[in-house]
Amino acid sequence: MENTHTILNFTTDGEKSALYISIRPYAREFIIYLSSFYDIYFFTASGADYAQILSKILDPNQLIKKIYSREHCTLIEGNKSVLYKDLTVITHNLKDIILIDNSPNCI
Repeated sequence: MENTHTILNFTTDGEKSALYISIRPYAREFIIYLSSFYDIYFFTASGADYAQILSKILDPNQLIKKIYSREHCTLIEGNKSVLYKDLTVITHNLKDIILIDNSPNCI
């Protein structure tokens, strides 16, 4: 099994950040397997720069068909503002895709 731990240094909106990324064992193999049955989309509430970098780490074979990021989310303001991942931005039939989301906290 390959090394699945990475420290990601990147700059977004002029601010430098570092993230520790741990890819689940066999996640890459899972993407390869699923890509033969479904189109795979990546959706994150993070910015596009982060999403591009992370998808290259998670999917070095570039099997992910499209990346949706913060720019595709809707901000719902209230007591706690939250980014809503509106699946209507996906133009393909949802029954034919697998959606990878990097956060269980976003709705």
